[in-house]
Amino acid sequence: DELAAILQSYAHLQELHDRWIDQAKVDVALMVPAFICTVVVSSSEMVSAASTVPNIPAALVLQVVVAFIVDTLLILLILFLLYVLRLLVVLVDAFCFHLVERLHLSEAAQNWNILQALLHKASTTIQLGLLAFLAVAAFAIPAFMLDYMLLGPCFATLRLQMPHIFVVFGVLRIFFMASTVTGKCQRVAPLINSMDFGRGTDQDNRNLVEYIQNSAAGFYIFDARLTTGMVVKFTYVWAVVVFGIVSRSF
Repeated sequence: DELAAILQSYAHLQELHDRWIDQAKVDVALMVPAFICTVVVSSSEMVSAASTVPNIPAALVLQVVVAFIVDTLLILLILFLLYVLRLLVVLVDAFCFHLVERLHLSEAAQNWNILQALLHKASTTIQLGLLAFLAVAAFAIPAFMLDYMLLGPCFATLRLQMPHIFVVFGVLRIFFMASTVTGKCQRVAPLINSMDFGRGTDQDNRNLVEYIQNSAAGFYIFDARLTTGMVVKFTYVWAVVVFGIVSRSF
C-alpha cells in the first residue's frame, strides 16, 4: 500500500498517471486469456468428471477448486507487479523526455536522484515477490516434464497445463519488464552525452554523465541488477522445454 501510494502521488505530480494507466491496461488485456483459460479448463474438468461418474469425488472437486484459486491469485499478483514496473519504465522515459525538452542540467541531477530513490524503493519492496516468481518459473520446467512422464505426451495433458503455461508466460513478462527498466537506465548516460546544452556546459555535461553511470541505476533483486541478457538466457531454456512438450503432444 505504501509503495502504491508513493508511486501514484509521484505520477500525479509528474502528470504521468493517465499514461501509466493506459499502458497498464495493455498488461491487463494480455493476461485476460490466462484467466479465461483457467476458467475453461476448470469447468471442463468438472463437466468431464460429471459425465464419467454420477457422483463427483470430493477430492477431485477440491483439486480443481484449489488449482483455480491458485492460478487466479498468481494472475492477480502478476498484474500488480506489472502495474508497478510499468510506472518505473514510464518514469525513466519521462526523465529523458523532460531533459531533452527543457535542456536544464541544473535540474537533471536532482531529478535523477528522485528517480533512483523510487527505483530503490520499488525494488526493495517487490524483490521478494519477484524471487518467488522466479522459483515458480524454474520449478515449472521439471513439473511439466513430470506431468508428461506420468500422464503421457497427449493433447489432454497439454490442455491441463495451459493455465500454468500462461502463468509462466506472465512471470517471464514481469522479468522482461524489470530488465527493461535497467536497460533504459543504462541508455540515459549515452543520451545525455550526445546532447548539446549550450556553451560552457561541457564540463557539467561530463560530470552528469559520469554521475549517472556511476550510480548504476536499474532494477535490483537483492543487490543483483537484473538485465535483459539474464532474462533472455532463462527464457531460452524454458522455450526449448515448452517446444519439446508441445511438439510431442501432436
